[in-house]
Amino acid sequence: METLVAKLVARIRDAEAAGRTWELTDLAGRRALRVRRDEGVETTFLSDEEEAALREMLVEGPPTLDVEGLPRCTWDARRGAFLAAVDGVDLRVETSLEAKHRDAEGLARAARAFGRVRARLQSIRTETAEKLLPNAEAWGAPTDLAALTACLTIVSIAVNDDPRYADEAHVMMSDGDAFAGHWIEVFLDEDAVVMDASLAG
Repeated sequence: METLVAKLVARIRDAEAAGRTWELTDLAGRRALRVRRDEGVETTFLSDEEEAALREMLVEGPPTLDVEGLPRCTWDARRGAFLAAVDGVDLRVETSLEAKHRDAEGLARAARAFGRVRARLQSIRTETAEKLLPNAEAWGAPTDLAALTACLTIVSIAVNDDPRYADEAHVMMSDGDAFAGHWIEVFLDEDAVVMDASLAG
């Protein structure tokens, strides 16, 4: 029952995030959850126990993720990930909503990757500026490394539990208008060293 209810809560949160409606109603003499989806309305009939559990989970709020080495993260249905704010930076942890589908070792590795990123925030900004310097003059951005570094602000850090990428991280930065307001996308290796940085958006 818990798995079904968790899935229904996720569907409701996804619908809310997409601006679609849902309702608990009587249908053909039974209680039902109706969720509007892109392809129509999905109906799930509920027992009294399932409805009570669903209402309880909706009141409790979105699921959270507790992993050693990471702050407590809360599920964001719109973005399909667990999120937290750390020192003014958004952390995104990409893993399954359902605990049984998560890779525990992958999450542990992702937590260590996040720790390495936090320890190197200033170095990551400088390394990103170095990658962008060859294009700085064409954009009217500062051509001095220190000045360009000062323009960059780390906005978000993303990690995930996929065993192929759990040791790496992805960072988004604000350009401080140095590159006409473009976001900067940065990929980090297993040592939190910048592998690639490019303008995005």
